[in-house]
Amino acid sequence: MLTSLQIKDYALIENIQVEFRKGLNIITGETGAGKSILVGALGLLLGERASTEAVRKGAKKAVVEGIFELESNGAVEKILSDNDIEFQPELIIRREVSLKGSNRCFINDTPVPLSLVKETGDLLVDLHGQHDHQSLLKPELHIKNARQLQQPEQRNGKIYQGEGKAGRASQTIEGVKVGRKEYS
Repeated sequence: MLTSLQIKDYALIENIQVEFRKGLNIITGETGAGKSILVGALGLLLGERASTEAVRKGAKKAVVEGIFELESNGAVEKILSDNDIEFQPELIIRREVSLKGSNRCFINDTPVPLSLVKETGDLLVDLHGQHDHQSLLKPELHIKNARQLQQPEQRNGKIYQGEGKAGRASQTIEGVKVGRKEYS
């Protein structure tokens, strides 16, 4: 869960820290209040494309840092382990974009490639808004997401048992699509 977002010298923002609480967090406000800037900064933190135009006028670099509380996220733990980064209950991701065009990324103060930030970010945050990536639209993640919501003792329940049927159904659907392409 994202608990804190620190933004420095990004777009029009000189310095702001936003705290988030458990549950659903919604950013609202009037036109021009800066909602899109916050969402853009979060996207940057999660590995989206960076531009030197994002650096605030008069500053040398923009810095976006997010602090995440990780209760139990095996996928994130594995990614960190595979990259020799110690897993801790608090994960800090930081991204810096300079006017010179350099882009530096860190996970728990360890320099990492942007691809690792993106891979980790995809597991931590799901942005829902106009033109943002949305995992709800990725059928391959539906069963995985539903299983994560189950309690460990329920993991042999209907969702898990139905996984084989869903896989066969998607294969059948793909077969029909392929068939349609061949005959059209």
